[in-house]
Order: sequence, then C-alpha cells, then structure tokens
Amino acid sequence: VKSQNNNKRQKRESNMQGKSMFLEGVWTGEGKVRNKVEYKEKTTIAQIKPGVFSFNQKTWKKDDSPLHCEQGYIRVFPDNWEAPEVGGTIEFMIAYPFGVCEISTGKYTEYSCKVSNEGNMVRSERAKEPKVERFVRSFEYKDNKLTYTGVMKTNAADEEEDHLFGELTKQED
Repeated sequence: VKSQNNNKRQKRESNMQGKSMFLEGVWTGEGKVRNKVEYKEKTTIAQIKPGVFSFNQKTWKKDDSPLHCEQGYIRVFPDNWEAPEVGGTIEFMIAYPFGVCEISTGKYTEYSCKVSNEGNMVRSERAKEPKVERFVRSFEYKDNKLTYTGVMKTNAADEEEDHLFGELTKQED
C-alpha cells in the first residue's frame, strides 16, 4: 500500500513538473491599506517542488521606510492532476513578524484564487491587539497584472472591513 501511494504521488508530481501557476514570479507594484496608507510592494512566489511554492512579501511606505512583511508557503492540490494549472484547492501558510501565523484555504482557477483563514490563526502570547478573527485574500491575474484584495474581521470590529488592495506587475526574468 505504501509503495502504491508513493507511485501515485510521484505520478501527480511528474504531471505538475514544469507547469507554472499564475501566482508564480516576482511581482512589484503598489497598494493601499484601509484607503489611507499607500505602499510599494515586492512579492516573490517561487516553486520549490511540484505543488509547493515559497512566498515572500515586503512592503514599504512611499518614503521607502519599511512597513510590513510576510513569509511562508503556498500548496496547490489540483482537481485534475493531468491539468493542474486549471484549478483546485490552495493553501497559504504565512508567518508575520508580529507573532501571528495564518493557515488559509480556498480554491484557485487558471487566473484567480480566493482563500480564507476561517479562524486558523496562531498567536504568540505577546502578539499585539487587535486579534484577527478572519482574513480573506482574493487574487486575479489579467493583462500581466496581479490585483488583490484583503478583507479582515478583528475582535475590535463588529463586521468585516476592506483592509487592503494592490496591483502588481510581473517582472521579467
């Protein structure tokens, strides 16, 4: 049984070999938090093995002072292993420097994805308030641009709020 599972996994991984996902690449651009704070951004998403990508995002204020960063991994589980780029389930596992780790899951298509953490946030005892209860990320790729939004619910708000949006351009290799 174990060798059969390994053979299935190897076949799936070989079907994904050499196929990219729309999120993959080096992206630069600008965004805005709560329609107030404008920022510059660089995000790098690189495949480290079939179905697994590293994620590194950094932002700066317009005056080039550091603002925020996130690091982690993205995993994809195609609905059809023969055509993995078409769509399936996606997971984001992201760590923040202020003492929080997030696990978000959702669906991806050929040119978009939407994930939500649905309460999957782990906090250190020194993580600052407010506590994020839900965060939803949406990405869409069109005309060499990656646009994204983030909607957030914290313990300090009664409802979800539009938290951020951005537009990034894929950089050439």
